[in-house]
Amino acid sequence: MTNAGWKAVLFDLDGTLANTIELILRSFRHTMRTHLGEVPPDERFLETIGIPLPTQLRGFARDEAEAELMRLTYVAYEREVHDEMVAPFPHAASVLSALRRSGTRLAVVTSKHTRVAR
Repeated sequence: MTNAGWKAVLFDLDGTLANTIELILRSFRHTMRTHLGEVPPDERFLETIGIPLPTQLRGFARDEAEAELMRLTYVAYEREVHDEMVAPFPHAASVLSALRRSGTRLAVVTSKHTRVAR
């Protein structure tokens, strides 16, 4: 694989290198059920993917305090089920290896906490 003259390539973690969409939705549903007693349509949350979690949750919470409680619930649940639900997309590792061999510098960008991202 040639690097087409690129010095570096940045990859988003969620939905690009790792199949995390179902984890995100499951964590969202759990959080909404816990705090609101109901689950809004997935589409309402999907359209906010990429925005930092605290900002996303403010759109569903009644106030800042509830948004923070929602964030804590979401993060705890996500950590609990993360390893059983997340896997790299097929060929992600081979693409990264080929780019690295070509001399391209690589980085992963995400708004996830470091422990979860690693």
